[in-house]
Amino acid sequence: MGTCQLDSVAVEDRTYASADYFTIRDTWVRLGGKLTLQAWDPHSGAMTPQECEHLTEGGQAVTCVRLVLDPVKSVFLTSIARGSAGEAKGKKAE
Repeated sequence: MGTCQLDSVAVEDRTYASADYFTIRDTWVRLGGKLTLQAWDPHSGAMTPQECEHLTEGGQAVTCVRLVLDPVKSVFLTSIARGSAGEAKGKKAE
């Protein structure tokens, strides 16, 4: 799995990624935890499910997602479920 430079910022259950002015970005993003992700396009408002790979590395769950961004585009990856039990955002485990 190849990677390239991508501007990204992670905040709670959202990760923001953007491409620069001249380059199409085609890269894999690795996030800690077993996540179900959807992409929120801030340019159009569209929300679409993201196909993810779930791995275990060093005993820790990792979610990998491929992003392809056109020049001057950005996307938020939002977690719609957390943990191996699929705990929904905002709900506490019992």
